[in-house]
Amino acid sequence: MNITKAREIFGDVSNIDLKKKYYKLALKHHPDKNGNTEEAKQMFQEINDAYEFLKKNQDVSSDSYDDLLTSFISIFKEPFYQFIPTIISKISFLEEMSKEDCIKIYDFFYKNKEVFHLTDEFLENVKAIIVKKYENDDFFILHPTIDDLLDHNLYKLEVDNEEYYAPLWHSEYIFDKKNKKGEICVKCIPILDGVYLDDENNVYTEITVPFDEKLLTENIWCTIGTTKFEIPCEILQIMKKQVFIIKGEGISKNNNISNTNKSDIYVTIHFKNLF
Repeated sequence: MNITKAREIFGDVSNIDLKKKYYKLALKHHPDKNGNTEEAKQMFQEINDAYEFLKKNQDVSSDSYDDLLTSFISIFKEPFYQFIPTIISKISFLEEMSKEDCIKIYDFFYKNKEVFHLTDEFLENVKAIIVKKYENDDFFILHPTIDDLLDHNLYKLEVDNEEYYAPLWHSEYIFDKKNKKGEICVKCIPILDGVYLDDENNVYTEITVPFDEKLLTENIWCTIGTTKFEIPCEILQIMKKQVFIIKGEGISKNNNISNTNKSDIYVTIHFKNLF
């Protein structure tokens, strides 16, 4: 694999978007979804090889602040670009923005608070500004865990002595108030550790497994949150890296109010001590 071939597959992708692009390509070109033909298997292997090459050769120095700012800026249009440093240094600047843009900013900063060295107090102040913008409505920001999502938990809200149940697997959910005009807006920004979700709530994770004689008789396990998923040993191939799909055992789809239509879980398995 070389840089030219890798860029043909991934295009001009930034370091921060590399993993997201990999998951999308892996999902699209997985052999199980393309008839398990030799061409499909070869394409899938090339995607894996290109990803490993780019990951090893990416510019680590630009992997945090600059790339995150680029990603952040791309959310908005002119003339917003020039005001990003001002947001951090003078939070009251947010009061001039729309509530939709403020939610995007909070979402972005919350997920990258370590990179920007943002305090909990700063994030609470941003949240307070958003809540104020919804003064005619009720606005809530929730941070469900991966266990909440896998368990399809609901969050009970009490507003004006009425109860509302918000599905935590929805990125955003809006209720009409029962007894008066106005809305209740619930924004869910999940806490994810070592897990990635795509736009359809498919779950992506990676595990490393020793390549030894136990694989001949013992299944392997993948733990997401506190939930364990079993992977049959007989399906494993002698490859340093492979993807196993756990069908229909993930998170309820974003547009699904019940938990009858669940997403898939994509487990990338790395064998150590192989070759």
